Amino acid sequence: MATLHNVTALFSLTFLLLITPLSSSSSSSSSAGVEVTRTLVTENVVKDICYQSEASGICLKLMKSIPQIGKVDLEGLAQIMIHMGSNRTHQTLVRLHSLFKKTNDSVLKKRYAMCSKLYGLIFDEFKEVSTSLSNGEFTLMNQETWVAVTFAIACQDQFTHPPSDPSRVLMQGLPTHLYLLTK
Repeated sequence: MATLHNVTALFSLTFLLLITPLSSSSSSSSSAGVEVTRTLVTENVVKDICYQSEASGICLKLMKSIPQIGKVDLEGLAQIMIHMGSNRTHQTLVRLHSLFKKTNDSVLKKRYAMCSKLYGLIFDEFKEVSTSLSNGEFTLMNQETWVAVTFAIACQDQFTHPPSDPSRVLMQGLPTHLYLLTK
């Protein structure tokens, strides 16, 4: 399930991938007379990225789970991270809808409904971040990332007072990724 920490980490890591100048393996290609240099994501690049994060262990574990490492450039890796975040956010959204239907507690029902709306907005933000990445609009991408983080925090804040979330849906899985993406 997606949580604030995981969603935040995915966005944070994607942003970090794009703004970090790295020394690494590169390949060049020419398109219409313009030289394009792609930074391939090697093990050293992964270490450079992750060691800049406050959650370097989580970052390294996440990066090692991606089979395309070494075959994609930084933008490709950012797209992979966005895709992972989007999928995990969708899973959390499905879980929140299920919890809403199953609970009889009116307070929890209201909280699950609010979080469903917020995670729907987070899901939409992943689409916007992907578009901004494709367009090379990294400042806009960073702003969209922080909007998503704000939505995730607002959801988590719904559960700061009793009754707590008995499913612990917001304390599992995804938040690490958003956190990494905003660092």
